[in-house]
Amino acid sequence: MKAEAKSFTINAVVENPVGSAPHRDHDALRDFYRAATDSVEKMVLEGNLRVREKWGACGMHAYPKGMDLKFCITDLPNPQFSN
Repeated sequence: MKAEAKSFTINAVVENPVGSAPHRDHDALRDFYRAATDSVEKMVLEGNLRVREKWGACGMHAYPKGMDLKFCITDLPNPQFSN
């Protein structure tokens, strides 16, 4: 998680769900994504990663633990990369 968090710009902000208290700085992003990945049984990227300049997007399906892969959350993260 440390390497993934550092791929975000230093001023990155994640609001998930939108409108919730924002997660700021690398430590907060690392903690947020660690909690998110710890709560799912499986994550699957959908399609190809799309990149333009420092921005990226890729659809993702997340299957929460305890749901026997019968429930899926779909997301389209759109991060800005630092380098």
